[in-house]
Amino acid sequence: MSARIALDPGRGISHGIEAIKRIPLQLWLGGAILSFTDSGGGGCSGNPANLVDLFDGEGGGAWDTGGGFDFDFSEGLHQAGFLKDDPLALFAGLGVGLLLGLLCCALVAGLVFFALRCYLLPGWYRLHEECLRTGGGEFSTLFSGQDRFLNMVLWNLLKGVILFA
Repeated sequence: MSARIALDPGRGISHGIEAIKRIPLQLWLGGAILSFTDSGGGGCSGNPANLVDLFDGEGGGAWDTGGGFDFDFSEGLHQAGFLKDDPLALFAGLGVGLLLGLLCCALVAGLVFFALRCYLLPGWYRLHEECLRTGGGEFSTLFSGQDRFLNMVLWNLLKGVILFA
């Protein structure tokens, strides 16, 4: 084959499209999940407008938690020193609480995505091998990483320390 034919971009693109068409659904699904968990995925979402529902029309009151227990939210804010004559102090306290809540939610989501990635990655590699050897794969192969889960957790933690350093 001549270099002109071998390096033809149109030929490369057409062969690439044909190769993409032969990729099994399991590899697409595994790759999508792994790419979603690698970037952090998402986070928690909350509606700050719901904070208004915690208070009655007079700026305090009882908040029913649904379990028959009434929690007086404003009393805790008074004791913490957030509820004074200055309304900005109240919103500063709520903002700090909201920020801490969002950070905790993001931390939990990050840990879940980290664990999911550590679980799926060995199975995804096995699925690649299976597809190359047999021409097809099973969904069960994608979810077969339990035997390497601890090794992957340790490796990803070590990789993170190396990147951080």
